[in-house]
Amino acid sequence: MSEVVLDASALLAYLFDEPGADMVSEALLAGDVMSTVNLSEVLTSWWITVLQ
Repeated sequence: MSEVVLDASALLAYLFDEPGADMVSEALLAGDVMSTVNLSEVLTSWWITVLQ
């Protein structure tokens, strides 16, 4: 069972190699989770960034 639930800003920091990305990487490797609502926010933000 996961002990950490990631929010959108954490995964965005990881994807864009911002401060804290290393901590998020460790959380992902440990199998921590994220809600589908936060994941959709990440995908929307990422998509907007890529299109600009």
